[in-house]
Amino acid sequence: MENFESIPITKAGMLTSRVSFPAWWIQLKTQSNLRGIWEFIDPDREDAINLLRPKTDNPPTIDGLIKQRNKEIVKDFQEDYRAWQDREEAYRKHAEARKTNLNLPSLNEPGPEPRQNRLATFADIEPEYRARNAEYATAAAQFRDYSRLANQILTWINKTVDPEILSTAMTAVQNQGIVSL
Repeated sequence: MENFESIPITKAGMLTSRVSFPAWWIQLKTQSNLRGIWEFIDPDREDAINLLRPKTDNPPTIDGLIKQRNKEIVKDFQEDYRAWQDREEAYRKHAEARKTNLNLPSLNEPGPEPRQNRLATFADIEPEYRARNAEYATAAAQFRDYSRLANQILTWINKTVDPEILSTAMTAVQNQGIVSL
């Protein structure tokens, strides 16, 4: 893939005023399309690449995944235990009422008290940990590739835009908090 640095820059390709903008914009768009990155820097797209940080979260930690899984285990147990307690209470009340009213149908026993599953270990979360780290590595590599191309474009922009115009535009972009090209 050709670098933007290898594109010859002529006086006609420079952005020096509003009049030269359409030709410069076409050149930027054409060069970006040729490199397959226009969709990532097109300012009209809401999902244009954020040049400051990748779209993905940090990779999960082993401890974080184990804690998350253990919270799920404890929550599931608590829900099962509360449901068992409700069944136990209903059975006890029904059995008490049946002592005075033999016409009440019998009720099934609530079953054994639930036991909490063992807490998670690395072996329990290892497949998820490896899969999520692989996803993160792929996303990070893709972000690095896009950032490299975006930096090439920024270099090209710095070379083809009059410094006074660029300075004004960069100040406006920073003040507005825009982080894409």
